[in-house]
Amino acid sequence: MDTIKKFFPLSFKGKTNSDLIISILLYILIDVLAGVVIAVTSAVPVLGWIVRIVLGLAGLYALIGIVLAILYRVEAIK
Repeated sequence: MDTIKKFFPLSFKGKTNSDLIISILLYILIDVLAGVVIAVTSAVPVLGWIVRIVLGLAGLYALIGIVLAILYRVEAIK
């Protein structure tokens, strides 16, 4: 569990509802910024594909972070 806490520090910060909302909003912000970068670089063929793959992983990171934050808040994980 310590390894997961190192990779997803925002998910394990607080136990209140406001902390949960803040961490979810930060993960959504990461995903939105990734979408903007994808939109900007999609015109360049090779660079667009590379950026889509890398930022697709960033979107997956954000999704896993949100799920971990919710699970931590309802005390399903510690």
